[in-house]
Amino acid sequence: MLNTYMEPTQRNSHTRQAGALLQTEQGLDYAGDFNRLRAAFVEALDVKESSRETYSRSLKRFFDWMQENQILKPKRTDILNYKNDLREAGVSALTLSNYIGSVRRFFSWLGASGMYQDISKGITSKRGRMKFLKSPLTLDQVSRVLAGIQGDGIRELRNRAILLLMVTAGLRDVEVTRADCGDIDIQRDKSVLWVHGKGRESKDECVGLSQVAFDAVQAYLTARGKTKKREPLFTSLAQQNRGARLTTRSISGIVKAAFRAAGLDNRKLTAHSLRHTFAMFAMKKTGNNIFIVQRLMRHGSPSTTERYIGMIDEMAVIEAGWNDQVGQMLTAKDTEANKRGTHERL
Repeated sequence: MLNTYMEPTQRNSHTRQAGALLQTEQGLDYAGDFNRLRAAFVEALDVKESSRETYSRSLKRFFDWMQENQILKPKRTDILNYKNDLREAGVSALTLSNYIGSVRRFFSWLGASGMYQDISKGITSKRGRMKFLKSPLTLDQVSRVLAGIQGDGIRELRNRAILLLMVTAGLRDVEVTRADCGDIDIQRDKSVLWVHGKGRESKDECVGLSQVAFDAVQAYLTARGKTKKREPLFTSLAQQNRGARLTTRSISGIVKAAFRAAGLDNRKLTAHSLRHTFAMFAMKKTGNNIFIVQRLMRHGSPSTTERYIGMIDEMAVIEAGWNDQVGQMLTAKDTEANKRGTHERL
């Protein structure tokens, strides 16, 4: 079949099921087998559902390309040709990087499982300059958003607590979703929240809670009534799903609705904008201290945090109106030159 099959010593159920495809007789549709392996690969990923869907779509495009080009047993050169075809099709550097990244991860998974040679080793794709796709909020905008969530109803108390946690502690939507009532703790006389961070196996990190965020969470829990430590910190109020843990999609919807209520209806303003806002404020407060902000953001590498400095610099240029000032200078010079030319002609 696809390549010499080697039985790994240990394999999860998804990989065993996928490996069985490779032990059948010759003559099967190779591209079809890769599509079935794609399903097993995506199911085995430890990522959000939205990320699974992205991987699945990206790989489907590659396998469709394989079928169109009648490729049965892909080689390294096939991935390079696919990469060139994407570039010629005019896809952006970021999109190309995501497509090739999905293919690399898929073949790396096959190689680690002993099911197919990892033909993607050494293949790279430059992303170009990394830019944030989500915008941060200004302090005035944050105030407007919070001012729009007033009232003592449990829905308002819950939503206000969610937004305050995200903007004052830099929480991701998935971290808000994973939070339980018992995760609120005291460390060195400070209120903290233990979080199950991105790419982590457990709740092994904690974030400090501002007094305003802590008070908001306590007000919400008081209104909610008696809770157990293992219960979700934030639950649904929908009739058909009442008491269930909020999903990341629900969190995004709550934040987006609050933005729109404050007159901030911009596709670049999402729930993740609150984390960017926290990073921006932290950068300014610490004087662009990369290492402190890296710890606050729980970034694995300071290079990720450095991107926020570039955003601060860009925003400073825009807010200062330097582009307008340069434009006015050029306009003034052009006007002066025109006057001088008219005088000479006279």
